[in-house]
Amino acid sequence: MRVTLFLTGVIICLVGLGLSSRGPHPGTALATHKPFPMAQPVRPGQTPEPSWAVTVTGPWELKRELAAEVALDEAVTKVRDYLRERNPPVDWTPTPKYLCDHLLQDLRTEDEKTAEPREVTTRQVLIYESRWAIEEQKRYKEPGGDVRLYRVRLRVQVSPQGLTEIRALSHQEHVHQRKERMEQRMLPLARLLVGLIALLGAVAGYVRLDEWSKGYYRTWLRLGATGLVAATWAGLSWPVLYVVVRSFLGE
Repeated sequence: MRVTLFLTGVIICLVGLGLSSRGPHPGTALATHKPFPMAQPVRPGQTPEPSWAVTVTGPWELKRELAAEVALDEAVTKVRDYLRERNPPVDWTPTPKYLCDHLLQDLRTEDEKTAEPREVTTRQVLIYESRWAIEEQKRYKEPGGDVRLYRVRLRVQVSPQGLTEIRALSHQEHVHQRKERMEQRMLPLARLLVGLIALLGAVAGYVRLDEWSKGYYRTWLRLGATGLVAATWAGLSWPVLYVVVRSFLGE
């Protein structure tokens, strides 16, 4: 019985530590995980942040499809740097799909007044069947024959409404990441607690049955209790514990 009381005390202490680890500790967690600043509503008489637009020119590539992909990557980098320069800054990087669906604007040849060299030709292309962009093509001679190069120019714009939506998406993403980190920290503790509960139940059952049988089946009872604990511990797979932890967190 002393062993049972000792294990009960250990489990109660571990449960208390697990519950206390769910909340931030003063002076530590608040200092390292600050809440992400939300977008402030525009007050009457306050001028909203103006729209931001930029024309992105990708590098020369040997393949036409690669030129469009590289230009999109350049546009993603431009938007990411712009967001980080806001006040408050937005620590979020759009995906190429989000950029094509929400931030990409039409760019036509008549909108661009730049004088291109004679060997460079331009034409209109659709980026992922979403928006118009300008593809430039040039060729130069190599010992093995002519080589064609391609590059793409496209236009990206972030409106005040778009910036507000991006802030909301960034906040949701940060909240989701914090929940995932909390779940990952609680998985080992959950496995330990369930294993200790199984051990406590096995010891309590062994003691009761051993007293009832007056020690005649002590060896078999010990084997059964050991097998029960081993089977319980082996059955504590990470997917099952993941579901348990998410239920404990109220999701």
